[in-house]
Amino acid sequence: MRQHVLTFSVGQLVRMIDDGVIGLPNFQREFVWPPSQVAALLDSVARDWPIGTLLLVPPVPELAMRPIAGAPTLRPDGVQYLVLDGQQRLTALYQAISGVGEYGFSLNRTRGTDRDQLFGWGPTPPNDRVELQDQLHRLDRYDLPCVVLGHDVEVYELAQIFEAINTSGVPIDVFDLANARAGAIGEDLREGWERGQEAHPILVDFRVTSLQILRFVALSAAGQGNASVRGLRASDLLEIPPEDVAEVWPSAIGKYADALTLLVGRAGVVEPADLPSNRAVLLAAATLARFGAAAMLDTYWNSVLRLDDLSDADVMNVVRRGDTIKTRETTRFSDVSLERVSRGGSRTLTRAIRGLARINGARDPIDNGELAERELREFEYDPSYGIVGPATVKTELAKVMYLSSSSATSVRRRLREAPAIPEYALAPSALASQGFELGPRAARGRHETLLGWMESVVSEIV
Repeated sequence: MRQHVLTFSVGQLVRMIDDGVIGLPNFQREFVWPPSQVAALLDSVARDWPIGTLLLVPPVPELAMRPIAGAPTLRPDGVQYLVLDGQQRLTALYQAISGVGEYGFSLNRTRGTDRDQLFGWGPTPPNDRVELQDQLHRLDRYDLPCVVLGHDVEVYELAQIFEAINTSGVPIDVFDLANARAGAIGEDLREGWERGQEAHPILVDFRVTSLQILRFVALSAAGQGNASVRGLRASDLLEIPPEDVAEVWPSAIGKYADALTLLVGRAGVVEPADLPSNRAVLLAAATLARFGAAAMLDTYWNSVLRLDDLSDADVMNVVRRGDTIKTRETTRFSDVSLERVSRGGSRTLTRAIRGLARINGARDPIDNGELAERELREFEYDPSYGIVGPATVKTELAKVMYLSSSSATSVRRRLREAPAIPEYALAPSALASQGFELGPRAARGRHETLLGWMESVVSEIV
C-alpha cells in the first residue's frame, strides 16, 4: 500500500471542508469534544506546538461518507479525501474557526501569565460571530502534516490500520466499518442492532456488543461453507460481502439472544461475570442454531471445563467440521491438584464453575440461602481460619467460596474488624454444599465436589 505526505494549512483545510473536498467515512463517530478540549487545541495551534498528523484516504467505493459536522452537504464527485484519523481535531478547528459549533471561542483577555490558556469559550450570540472569527483566523497559517494513503487501499486494510492507530481518542471498531459498507448498499446494521436490543433485553443485560454479533455471523457463514470467511479477525470480518451480513443480521441477533437465554436457564448463568468467555458463547450460539439445545449445552461445557482456553481458530475449526466439540481435556482434572490452579491461571474455568455451583445447589454460608438465582461474589476460604478475604487472581480454585452480593457486603464490613470469619460462624450445610469439609479431608473433599459438579454435565470425566 502506497502513501505520501502532504502539508495543508489550517486555512486550506477549512476551505476544503467548505468546498466538499474533505469528508468523513460514515463509520466515524460523532464529534464529542467538550469546549475545554477544543480551547486547549486552539491554544496549541496558536503557540505553534505540534498537534499530530491527520491520516487521509481517497474515497473508497464500498464506504458511505458524510460531511464534517457543521459543514455543507458533500457532493460525492467532489470529495478527494476522507479523514481516517484526526476527525475530532479537524472538526474542532473547523467549527471554532468557521463559527458553526455550539460554542464560540475568543482570546482570553484576563490571562495573567504566558502559561495561562490563550482562549476562552462560551455560548455566543450570532452578532458576535464575526468578531470572534476574525480573531481565530489568525490560526489559518498553521501547517498540519497529512499522511495520505494510496488509491490501492482495501477495506480490510483499513480495519487493520484502525486496530493499530485507534488506541486513544473516540473508539472506532470493526462494526463501524462493516456498517459503513452496508450503508453503501442502503442497509443500516446499527439501526437493526438497536431494534434487536429492544426486542431482546438479555443482550443489554449481558453487555453483548454488535461486534460479537458480527463474529457470530462470520462463524455461521463458515459453518454453511461460505468460502469468503477465513477467520474471526477484523480483516476477516470485513471480507464478508455486506449484502450477506445484512441478509442474516436480524436473525443472527435473535439466535445469539436465544443462546444466552438457554445458558441462563440451564447453565447457571445469572450475570455477565458468569460467562466464561465470548468465544464460549459464540460457539454455543453456533451449535444451538445447527444442532439444538442438548448439543449446545454439551458443546458449551466441553469448551469451558478446560485447563486452557479455546482459540478463535479452534472455534472456527469445530464449526467448519459441522460437529459439536468433543474433548477429553476434562479427564485431566482427575489427576490435577486443583490447589495448584488459581483463579488468574484459568479464567474461563473459574467462571464456568460459578454456573456449576448454582445448578448443583450451592448455598450461601452466611445466610444459608440458595445461590441459584443470586449474583455471586468470590472469597477465599482457609479451613484453618475461615473466610480470610475477597478472592484474588492467586487464590486457588479449591479455596474459592461463593457468597451472595448482600452477604459479601456484610463480610467485607466484618473483615475490617477481624482477620477472618471463622468456620463456626458459617452455616455447616452451606459449607458442605460447596464442598468444604473440616479436618485432613478438607482439600480432597473440595476437589471431589468440583469433580462431581463437572461429571454432572460432562460425561468424559473419568
